[in-house]
Amino acid sequence: MALFRVPQFTDVDVSTGVTLTAGAWDGACGGVLAFTATGTVTVDGALSADALGYSGGIQNNSHNSTGESGESYAGTGAKSNLNNLGGGGGGGNPGSSCGNCEGTGGGGGHGDVGEHGDQSNPTVGDGGDGGIAYGDSTFAALTLGSGGGAGALDDPTEQGIGGHGGAGGGAVVIRASELVVNGTLSARGEDGEIGCAEFSDWCGTANSGSSPSEAEPGGGGAGGAVYLIADTLTAGAGAVLAGGGDGQLSGSSWQRTSGDGGDGLIRLDFNTLNSLSYGTSAADSEADSVCEPDPGTLGTP
Repeated sequence: MALFRVPQFTDVDVSTGVTLTAGAWDGACGGVLAFTATGTVTVDGALSADALGYSGGIQNNSHNSTGESGESYAGTGAKSNLNNLGGGGGGGNPGSSCGNCEGTGGGGGHGDVGEHGDQSNPTVGDGGDGGIAYGDSTFAALTLGSGGGAGALDDPTEQGIGGHGGAGGGAVVIRASELVVNGTLSARGEDGEIGCAEFSDWCGTANSGSSPSEAEPGGGGAGGAVYLIADTLTAGAGAVLAGGGDGQLSGSSWQRTSGDGGDGLIRLDFNTLNSLSYGTSAADSEADSVCEPDPGTLGTP
């Protein structure tokens, strides 16, 4: 359990082009963007806890090596294709006797399970397990998204590296008298990384492409948590997002992909949402249209 200070303001205005964020989870604290306001919070820009949660599995350049599982509430991962509870499992590797048998990383879990990573060869090896679902949709406790598992590396003739797993989403918690969302409030999981070949200049997610044939991609991180509390909640063109990160494509002939991260958790507490009263089917439908994924819980302040 971690304790953190919640700043208090009167009015908050996040202008277009401005992103308000926080420090990432570092193993002891961080990953949470939270504040209260007695007046109005207007978000024309972005409040972001994207990729601020538990870290993805790290892959080194050891050949015939299983990827590291992602971090979760259970702690940091280990070199295993089994999940670390919420953390996605690393891509498996059965050893040097098998060529092209490495697996991709599994997706991290949170509000939903992570996706299992693909195996390299249909008859040998295994991809990383997807992380389990956990957390409380009522937000009695605040939880972060888990990391995806790293991809494996196989061929000892290549000096590559398997892709790292994506970090999980952090948490955004806002309480105000009035909340106006024209921009985005997000706690999304990070996409998994593609692997690198020797002297490759396209490792990671910055450039398009796929992993080289025997350096597998990491799994996506799970979405985090967003909890919004306001008497009056207005969502114009804005969106509330806590989706999981995407898996990546392998470059081998098997065309396997790493696992997507599971979605996170969203709760909205309001008396009116876009002038619709809490407890009505119209307000429920409006909440679903504003949020991705749909809110697990709706309540009143």
